[in-house]
Amino acid sequence: MGLKELSSYKSLWRGYQYYIQGKVVEIAKICDDEFDAKVSNDENKIYNIHLNLKHPRKSSCNCPHAEGRRIICKHMIASFFTIFPTQAKEYIEEIEQYEKEQEERYQQSIKMQEQRMKDIKKYVNKLTNSELKEKLVEYMIHTEFDDDDLY
Repeated sequence: MGLKELSSYKSLWRGYQYYIQGKVVEIAKICDDEFDAKVSNDENKIYNIHLNLKHPRKSSCNCPHAEGRRIICKHMIASFFTIFPTQAKEYIEEIEQYEKEQEERYQQSIKMQEQRMKDIKKYVNKLTNSELKEKLVEYMIHTEFDDDDLY
């Protein structure tokens, strides 16, 4: 697993935002799989990052969230995206695709609800008054009502 896969959604998203905002102020390549970086936070404090791409859990950052822990923080992700901008592009494309699919599902559910409402109204309009009263009583028996609703 890589840095992206090991990070939380929040760290990934905030790291992407830091990348876009240009918060990575320095990158140094140590070897093919290791980099050191400096990343500024929102208060302009600089954090020191070491990325180990071969063993991501060996990466480190001296921010309060990650220091002394084997987690992937937003500063590491911002550094990663600065080193590999195509990864940042792929990440935001995945987010946009997910949001597009969510919107399509939402619109489909709205259409289904509207159709259901039309079908119910059509059915109710076909009922006689006595049939309608009978259906209402059945519904009330099978649905919880407060006694106050009945009076």
